[in-house]
Amino acid sequence: MIIDKKRICFYCYSPAKDSGHIKRLIRLSKEIKKNKKYRTFLILNSRYDILNKELTAFDSVLFLKSGDNFSKIMDFIDGNKPGIFITEFFPFGRTKAREEIVPILKILKSKKIPIISALPIPYFTHRENNLNELERDINYYEKIIIFTPPKDIKYFASSIEFENRIKSETFINFFKKIRKKLHFIGYPIDDCDEDIKEEKNSILVTNGAGSVLKKIIDSSIIAKKELSKDINMTIICGISVKDKDFERWNNIIRKFNIKNIKIKKYVKNLIPYIRKNEIIISSAGSTSYEILRYSKKAILIPYEGKPNREHSDQLARSIMLKELIKADIIREKDLTVKTLIKAVNKKLREENTKYLSDYDFNGKENFVKIIKSL
Repeated sequence: MIIDKKRICFYCYSPAKDSGHIKRLIRLSKEIKKNKKYRTFLILNSRYDILNKELTAFDSVLFLKSGDNFSKIMDFIDGNKPGIFITEFFPFGRTKAREEIVPILKILKSKKIPIISALPIPYFTHRENNLNELERDINYYEKIIIFTPPKDIKYFASSIEFENRIKSETFINFFKKIRKKLHFIGYPIDDCDEDIKEEKNSILVTNGAGSVLKKIIDSSIIAKKELSKDINMTIICGISVKDKDFERWNNIIRKFNIKNIKIKKYVKNLIPYIRKNEIIISSAGSTSYEILRYSKKAILIPYEGKPNREHSDQLARSIMLKELIKADIIREKDLTVKTLIKAVNKKLREENTKYLSDYDFNGKENFVKIIKSL
């Protein structure tokens, strides 16, 4: 069988309202298809359809629902004949996809089609007593691409015990064990060639996809009422924000007649807003890397999950940005209007940190180089 490695199929299992994983695949597809000889396909198991208009970045998309999807996936693969198969986050996360995708991986490996795992961060969701399963699944993979520099692993390791499921040393040792398959390639940041100058006394408030930590926006709106009137605030709520919350925030702004504040539900490209504003108030998802890219003054409120379902990845990014660009961290439990105002006034007095030219923000380009090398 002739394998055409210019035909690339992505698989993404994303049942939660988490747009960051899907948007990253959209970026990668666009970067690959700058070479017009390449074709990309997407298998998407998600109840999240708000990004569907942007999925035109792929030549064809298979939308799945829960249930027995084996025949649908195989028909899609047989019809499009990909020469490279890439799973997003799996097998390191999204483990509920295992029943659906592992039988497919077995068939693809038997056909000698290269299988790659695209991992957004050096992280896995398995408990210490379940690492054997992860190790078995990794055997299907030729390469594991991680979209950070290698030095980031120390931050994720230092925060992982917050989740009460694995020791930091075990976490580090597992990545050492599979190091021959690992490729750390840098952050996949979008380009922004516009000539944008930073405006003094300006604040951008953003909450990533907007599915968690609505308290960031609640606190920021009320804080704007108390802050200097010379400050301009732009709030970008996030693609997942519900209409009722968006309307509630607009009502608060009207009720208190708060000046110099703009509120948007969603923008396709956040980078121009990050570049334009002096201070960024944000959760600590993938937006952290864009804040890092432009060395912005940042106040980060990391999402920490819920009891017995703790998350440490945003805490890890926050600690990293505190070390690298002096970001301030407000823990979720400590976030109030008062603590936010105090942090903003502190940041207004500070100078920007030095631009981090030694960090790798070329994840998209490095990804394409790996694809072409297969």
